[in-house]
Amino acid sequence: MLSPRLKGLVFTPVAPHMIFNRSVVLAAGEAASVRVLDRSGQVAVSVDGQLRGVLDPGDWVTVHPAEHPARLVRLRPSDFYQRLRNRFSLADAPAALADGGEPAGCPPPADMY
Repeated sequence: MLSPRLKGLVFTPVAPHMIFNRSVVLAAGEAASVRVLDRSGQVAVSVDGQLRGVLDPGDWVTVHPAEHPARLVRLRPSDFYQRLRNRFSLADAPAALADGGEPAGCPPPADMY
């Protein structure tokens, strides 16, 4: 889970065949290059679920951030952290319930921002 305010690139293996099956997060100014192994077969390149090409053994591909970020439209206000709490039932976790549930009207101290 990453804050929507984070500026960076997230790479997530779609069909990992190795132990390395976690996402990699790079800073906004970083680029990543990958080379297809010489003894590998062809590799499909997918970007945001769209097939973009095929690489042969020995080929390289480099990914870097766009010069301008994507602009998205929100149809209604959205609180990322409230959605996170709701989606994962964090306010319903055993520790929160033992403590009396989610505190109503009790925002974090101002110095925590």
